[in-house]
Parts: sequence; C-alpha cells; structure tokens
Amino acid sequence: MGFLKGCFAAYITVIIIKIIYNLSWRHSFDHELISIMIFSWILILPGCLLGELFYSKVVKNKNIILGLITYTLLGAVYVLFIEVMDGDFELGMGMYFYANSILGSTMFYIFRRH
Repeated sequence: MGFLKGCFAAYITVIIIKIIYNLSWRHSFDHELISIMIFSWILILPGCLLGELFYSKVVKNKNIILGLITYTLLGAVYVLFIEVMDGDFELGMGMYFYANSILGSTMFYIFRRH
C-alpha cells in the first residue's frame, strides 16, 4: 500500500508542477491537460519502481534526513540517465525536468515512509 501512496504522491506533484509551469509561461493548456495526466505515468512509473527498489534495499529503516538526501540524488540521477539516453543536454528545460524528478522522488519517499 505504501508503494501506491508514494506513486500517487509523485504523480500529483508532477501534475501540479506542470500546471504551475504552464500557467507561469501563460501557455494555453486546455487540450494538454488530459495528455499531461496520461503521459506523466510514462516517466513516473519507472522512477517509482526504482524508488521502491532503493527503499527496500537501502533506506528502509534509516534516518529521514538520509532518505531525503538519497531520494534527491536518485531523482537527479534518474533525469541525468534519461538525458544521456536521449542525447539531449538542454539546461533550460533540464532544470524543469530536474525539479519534477527531485520533487516527485522526495514526495514518493515521504509518502512511502509513512
């Protein structure tokens, strides 16, 4: 049950970040909202599975500060891995993806832990 709570928290966090990002740039995303909600799972689910593996093997009974640091680094490494596989190193959009991944992974950890 903790895995599902963690995945749902990461999913909601990423959706909120994407909505705030679109509103801050005054993009019209009337038709994009449904695609954002559907295709966000493509990036979130592998990250959540990796986070669950990390949680069960490394961070399960450790200090919460160590877990937050570990999951922040895990989120950064996850985006770096995606960028290396894609072959694209744009810094502007990269920061947006890093924020999504880091906040999503820390929310996964917080909700997975409790």
